[in-house]
Amino acid sequence: MALKFYENLSNNFIKLLENGDEHNIIIEVGERPAMQTFKVHSTVLCYRCPYLYDELKKSTINNDDNIRIVQKPLISAKVFNVIIKYIYGATVNLENVESSDIFDILMTAKQFQFEELVIRLQTFLIESHPSWLKFNFSKIYHSSFQTNNFKALQNFCNDIIVKHPNLIFESDDFGILPEAALVSVIQRDDLQLEESKVWDYVIQWGTSQNKNLPLNLDDWIEKDFQILKNTLQHSLQNFCNDIIVKHPNLIFESDDFGILPEAALVSVIQRDDLQLEESKVWDYVIQWGTSQNKNLPLNLDDWIEKDFQILKNTLQHCLPHIRYFQFSNEHVVQKIHPYQQILSKKLMTDILKYYISPNQLISSTILPPRNIFQIPSSIISYEHATEIASWIDKKEVTSEINKNPYDFNLILRGSRDGFGKDVFWNLCDQKTNIVVVAKVKDTDEIVGGYNPIGWNSNFMNQHSETNDSFIFSLKNRNIKNSILSRVIEARHAIFNNPSYGPNFRCNFYMKRNQLFRIDFNIGYEKLIRKTTGEIPIDDYEVFQISTRKNS
Repeated sequence: MALKFYENLSNNFIKLLENGDEHNIIIEVGERPAMQTFKVHSTVLCYRCPYLYDELKKSTINNDDNIRIVQKPLISAKVFNVIIKYIYGATVNLENVESSDIFDILMTAKQFQFEELVIRLQTFLIESHPSWLKFNFSKIYHSSFQTNNFKALQNFCNDIIVKHPNLIFESDDFGILPEAALVSVIQRDDLQLEESKVWDYVIQWGTSQNKNLPLNLDDWIEKDFQILKNTLQHSLQNFCNDIIVKHPNLIFESDDFGILPEAALVSVIQRDDLQLEESKVWDYVIQWGTSQNKNLPLNLDDWIEKDFQILKNTLQHCLPHIRYFQFSNEHVVQKIHPYQQILSKKLMTDILKYYISPNQLISSTILPPRNIFQIPSSIISYEHATEIASWIDKKEVTSEINKNPYDFNLILRGSRDGFGKDVFWNLCDQKTNIVVVAKVKDTDEIVGGYNPIGWNSNFMNQHSETNDSFIFSLKNRNIKNSILSRVIEARHAIFNNPSYGPNFRCNFYMKRNQLFRIDFNIGYEKLIRKTTGEIPIDDYEVFQISTRKNS
């Protein structure tokens, strides 16, 4: 058992500092006339502050007593007094110390490489002085990303920025934001900004780093784009991957997919949120691998062992990211088995065991299934469904596609089931949480509505009450902005009319086959299109939404 007497030891060293006995160094801090001197000992600095000890070696002897003098004009006496007592006594007294001085002590502690003190001071500021940190947000944010030592402050700032992005993106000094700070924010899933705005800010930041780029994009040449690409190589890769996992065809179906760098392909296929079935991921990986080797036979039946080995070597960094145990039995036979020679014998054996005799133990790693959001619609996209979901949950910002909390279960499609009112009532009567969408004939326009209580044949020619219904028009290609109109007169939100299909009163209703109509606005916030009257449609769909099991 060890008996420890650290408190007395600390007090004795503080007395040594205060008395200055046997000192051989003078440290001058601050600028005249406020400069102060501290008498210290090289032996203490050697073991307690190697940074200052190295500074000591560079100093010169300036008097007959062989006393070395170290000058630190940029550090205030108030700050250094705390630091030197930490060096001698391993204590820091922050009672009655102003917030700004504590922050300066933190910056000096980082300069002097006191890792333990840096961690403790960050925690102290966050827990005891959060209001000051928020009031001086821009200063704190920029300072925290000048080094990797301030992780706690970085996280504190980013937690604020994702909720209030304008604090940084609309600030006057956004252009001088450190790259690490920008990357740390745009990679957050909870950043409350639409993706198009994130893109705008990233491009704005990138161009601001290169003042010589032409102001007019039409004047750019290939070299200018390459300069911007190099500037954004870290932030742009993360941002682009976030887009690709939602819209994989952007890259996998592009004409230049074959020349995609291997690192880019790996960075995408390793993502859990890639919106592709595993069999399609496999197809694209094989396609990319064969495109790197132009001499491989076009017909797989003509391949010899050497050809499979070439492909295996090419795909060595891609193959570990395939979810082999998430294929259907049919796809294992059709897609994996013909290329079994590019996989290890153990992995191929485990794949066959898993699908043929699932109770047998296997030793290969089973990667989890990808978090894919699917919607059985010929009218709306994943983004549309996610936007509708955010309106249902009354969120101001649309969630990520793979985080849509609802499944959209198709119960009626006009082109499949029929457009008549009887079809609607037979398939949709008394079903709740209903989303209706309609594609306006020969246009990009999509209109629709949400009815949480459903239409009920027991209340024909009567209104149904709800506070949560809404109607909408969705942004789509040439239509740049969505329109949302929530109910404001709950008692008359929904009308059950046996002569019509889905009916949100005169605001939006299906009048007859392939024809919707808007008469005028009543009981809802606003009209969802500029013109009223009849709306001929190409098709319409009715979904019943339910909470996703993995949401």
